[in-house]
Amino acid sequence: MIRNASAIYIILADFTLGVLWHLVMLFACIYMPAKTFDRNRWLYQKRKWELEGKLYSKYLKIGKWKDILPQRVGSDGFSKAHFTSTSKEYVDRFIFETCRGEWNHIMNCFYGIVPLVISPLKYGLVFTMLAIIGNVPFIAIQRYNRLRLIKLQEKLDKRREQ
Repeated sequence: MIRNASAIYIILADFTLGVLWHLVMLFACIYMPAKTFDRNRWLYQKRKWELEGKLYSKYLKIGKWKDILPQRVGSDGFSKAHFTSTSKEYVDRFIFETCRGEWNHIMNCFYGIVPLVISPLKYGLVFTMLAIIGNVPFIAIQRYNRLRLIKLQEKLDKRREQ
């Protein structure tokens, strides 16, 4: 516990632990089995409250700000910045990457528990809010993109069937 430490020490400790947490989650995300990120799992399913994507486009205006946030290009170089193909394999891979990204950012939100446990309440609350505020926009982007990609994939599947 660092509850009785100086403010600088508490801030440095919480920050350092946050960076380490994020790195561990990143490596876990890279090396976890692909089935963890299967789009059919409960975590990645479309929700009623998303209003078929309108929550993101109409209410959160995600199209106006999503591209200014940084993106991590995967270890294999898969960039989600621009569509390079409409092949089934590419769209499937893109959907997979949205699931992986969402999982990573959800797990990063859980870091907020750590400072609440080890730090004085005022510091714990600040670092918890930083963990949440720093990850929720990325979760929204992943979900928004996945909903759009699934619609695209359904359209492409219909065309292929004709």
